[in-house]
Amino acid sequence: MTKQLASVETVESVLPVDGADAVEAAVVRGRTVVVAKDEFSVGDLVLHVKVGAALPLDDERFAFLAGRGEKEHAGRRVHVVRAARLRGVDSQGIVFPLSNFPEAVGQPPGTALDDRLGIAHWDAVTRTSDDEWWRKIQPLRVGLGWTIDRNNLWDTDPLEDAATAESYSDDCGCGLLAGHRDMITRRKKSALHFEVHWDSDGTFRVEFFQSVYNKADGSWVADETIGTRQTRNRDRLVRYVEEFMFTCSLPPELSEEPD
Repeated sequence: MTKQLASVETVESVLPVDGADAVEAAVVRGRTVVVAKDEFSVGDLVLHVKVGAALPLDDERFAFLAGRGEKEHAGRRVHVVRAARLRGVDSQGIVFPLSNFPEAVGQPPGTALDDRLGIAHWDAVTRTSDDEWWRKIQPLRVGLGWTIDRNNLWDTDPLEDAATAESYSDDCGCGLLAGHRDMITRRKKSALHFEVHWDSDGTFRVEFFQSVYNKADGSWVADETIGTRQTRNRDRLVRYVEEFMFTCSLPPELSEEPD
């Protein structure tokens, strides 16, 4: 399965943001999203759109986002959801009131709405004029059964190479590297995922998830966070990703001290 970008979710908690009067933080499926104060309450059903989603601006419900930036994707004007840090809080996506989306009426939490809303993944690897640009992509050892959905990770370090940093910034923090593995047994069908983001302060962040298939209604239950790892070192990042693929478990944290 491919990792869903937009899904029906429940607001798990609402937290204050230090020093902010107009915003607060809603927690949705373990992710924190900065929202307008008093816009959502615990238990509300919402549409959660993840970082990396390309929202079609010809849909009037997303049109207001054009002022925050637009790009072109498959011939359509889109707004790309970025990772952001607001008032010291990491904001992981956008949430919308579910009442704005009749497509979601009657759908349980975890239901993916990507196709119904025309939401796609933004994949903006910067192609250089060099015909052999692909030689600059970071090599990986891939575990059995894994599919690499996206590899926009270069084999150069952004803190040492300005062109790499510019490329990562152009990718909007939308996910440099991602993969999944379907896990099928007689009793259960599930999937593991990982996704790597880069923050402008030079930090790589890799998130590990699991999804479970609901046989009763034929849908995938939304991603459950297994854990995250952060590093400013590309080699350590690759070690995290490779260990997850070969052990299917959260890799232990590595020291950030120089090797």
